[in-house]
Amino acid sequence: MLLTRLRRLWRRFCNSDVYDRYAAQTTGQLLESREQFLDQHRQGVMVDLTAEALLQKVLITERNVGPIIGCLAPYEARNIAKLIDWGIVWLLFYACAALKNHLAPTTVGFDPQAYLLPMAYFLFADALPNGQSVGKRLLGIAVIHEITRQPCGFFRAAGRNLSWLLLTTVCSLILGPHSYLALYIDIAFAAGPRHRRLGDLLAATAVIKVGTPCKWPYYLIILTFWAGVLSWLAFAFVVGIQGWQTIR
Repeated sequence: MLLTRLRRLWRRFCNSDVYDRYAAQTTGQLLESREQFLDQHRQGVMVDLTAEALLQKVLITERNVGPIIGCLAPYEARNIAKLIDWGIVWLLFYACAALKNHLAPTTVGFDPQAYLLPMAYFLFADALPNGQSVGKRLLGIAVIHEITRQPCGFFRAAGRNLSWLLLTTVCSLILGPHSYLALYIDIAFAAGPRHRRLGDLLAATAVIKVGTPCKWPYYLIILTFWAGVLSWLAFAFVVGIQGWQTIR
């Protein structure tokens, strides 16, 4: 035992640069270079107990969820999932407002109770089972912690979604009516090579593919788009007819 310990200390001393390079890496970085990592372990370079623990963590992580590289959710799938979740938020808001007006029709002005359920879904939707909101479940994607690869929890879900509200608030204070630029800033972050928007960077999360997406959300988005176009054309046509009749 003593001889083994001395041998390990000697190997660590002779290969301290290699050990330091690996010990300083996160699990995600180790997963990206796992083949080289395993080769170094077979050669006896990584002999420290911390390095052994890192190796076991990498192997367990890879066996459970696989490497994250190549598993990132497509940019289009994330956008469609977000549109579906936003639709659910608006449906919850109108349902709560209608129910509140039915139960208390004398209420006048702003009613914060109508925002409680929609805001709860907006903040914590990514903390639903397996880190999947309704939209993400339909698209076969999920939110995970970047390091541990565990499904997104309540605090991380709230953090990644609150960042968008904070960004919108800051843009509204600075830019006034041009606060919609917050959406473009968030899209610019998500369009990067790792598809991580600002909330993902702050909460250390990533969105990955976990299954086969349902086909009908794509068709629903297409139908909704064309329904909006046709509605706008119908509205413009009616306004044009009314204007023409007024001129006559």
